[in-house]
Order: sequence, then structure tokens, then C-alpha cells
Amino acid sequence: MAATQSAVPILAPAAIPAFKCPTGTKMHILNLGALEADESWFLRGANASTLSNPNPENKRRKLALLSCLIEYPGFGLILYETGLPAAIKATGNDIKDVKAVVIGHLHLDHAGGLEHFINTGVPIYVHEEEFKHACWSIATKADLGVYLSHYMSLEGLKWETFSEPQLDLFQGITLHHSPGHTPGLCIMQVNLDKDGTFIWTSDQFHVAENYELGHPPWRSCQRS
Repeated sequence: MAATQSAVPILAPAAIPAFKCPTGTKMHILNLGALEADESWFLRGANASTLSNPNPENKRRKLALLSCLIEYPGFGLILYETGLPAAIKATGNDIKDVKAVVIGHLHLDHAGGLEHFINTGVPIYVHEEEFKHACWSIATKADLGVYLSHYMSLEGLKWETFSEPQLDLFQGITLHHSPGHTPGLCIMQVNLDKDGTFIWTSDQFHVAENYELGHPPWRSCQRS
């Protein structure tokens, strides 16, 4: 299924990294709390015992949970992944005023909250591969626990999927298909006029070592 563009009044004419959002665009970083877990969740092989060190220190990592809300001139509010209503309210906005949602991937900690948009007509942008994988996982219970059915309403949500490796959704906002953590994960690039470029990686990179050293997390479905 290809994404329909009827809800988007301003499209980027070309995939140019320097193409910027219109003047007046504001991006709010939403603080959704924190997550703490064993380091081996974020770095494959971490905390593993060896013959020389059979009882290594059990290291843990604490991660910030973030999403973003973009005030886009001429269109309205764009939500990347699903922020809590309270976090959106803290920006002076209301979740009821969101005009579009962009999903990096459909795991529960990134898409749980989509139930707020059931029967609202708000478009939910997600890569076709991610949508199909999430539906398959729920239907077969193959990956039940990270994909849940209560926020995956097929009839109540307005799903807008795309199959391209890159989608220029709005002027200055580009989605990049980046399979790895999940088959359909998408990174969002936002080029702001004054503050520069922001890259929202969803769960493609959990910690700095994933990106800087190429050390993979425990879970990856990257295909060669």
C-alpha cells in the first residue's frame, strides 16, 4: 500500500538533507520518563561470564524515553510516536489537536497510546513492512508481548502506509526505512531552520555504543 498524501498540504519536492521546515516550525521534545534494564538488553553479550571472569559485574543502563511534537505552520501538530497526553499538555497543546502521527515502529513502548486516535480520522504514518509484521505478530502470537492488539485497531485507526525506502512527508521532514530492530523501523529526519537537523532513531540505537562502535543490541532483525 502506498501512502496517500491528501492530508499533507506541503510536500518536500526533493530529498535534499538541507531542505528545511518552514520558518516558525517548533519541535517539542517530550519527556516520557525513563527505563532501566540489564545492560545485555542494549549491548549484545554484555554481562556475559567468561572462564577468566565467571562472575562479572551485573551492569545496568538507564535510558530516557522521548518522543516529539512538531508545531508545523499551515498544518498543525505532528506527533512522532505516541506521547503521553500529559507530556503534550506540558507544551501548551492538547492530544486532541494532533493532526498526524508518525510511527518509528509498532512495539508497545512506542505505539501504545494509538488508542487515543481511534475513530478520529488522524492519519497514522508507518512503513508497510512494519504494519504487516505487527499484524502478523499479533495474529500468530509469534511476537506477542512487544506488539499488542489494543492499539492496533484495523478499522478504527486511519493507517497510512508507504513502501518506499524514503518518504518526504512534509517540507523538511523525511522518513527513512531503516530495518534492524524491527523489519519496518523508520528513522525521522527533521531539518529546522535555526536549530539544525535532528535524527529520531526510534529503537535503532539504544545507547551510544550501538552507533559509535557498531555494537548491536541483543535483538536485531537486520538483513544483509
